[in-house]
Amino acid sequence: METSTNLDEARRSALDLVDKSHRQWRRAIRIFAAVEGFGWLGYIILAWMGFSLPVLLAVAVLILYTMSFTWAMAMRDHMDTCTQRILKAIEATSSSGPTEMDRVR
Repeated sequence: METSTNLDEARRSALDLVDKSHRQWRRAIRIFAAVEGFGWLGYIILAWMGFSLPVLLAVAVLILYTMSFTWAMAMRDHMDTCTQRILKAIEATSSSGPTEMDRVR
């Protein structure tokens, strides 16, 4: 019975983590879209005001690099979260006792 309780707790914890991760990604996508939208809006305003091509290219490159860096940081955070989940799962399976495969050997 204790094994069933441990499995239920592990499942509940895993589902909570998945839900939290989903909410974080949705929020991050909204934030990235807003930042990129403001950047491109600024670019269009600068173009409308008649700034030269080198200035407009510099602004476009800055927007592109900012978004690339932001997405890279988001992916790093996602990888850290996934690694932590895997390590917790390994720890949970190793602390749950011998499995059927261990008994066969």
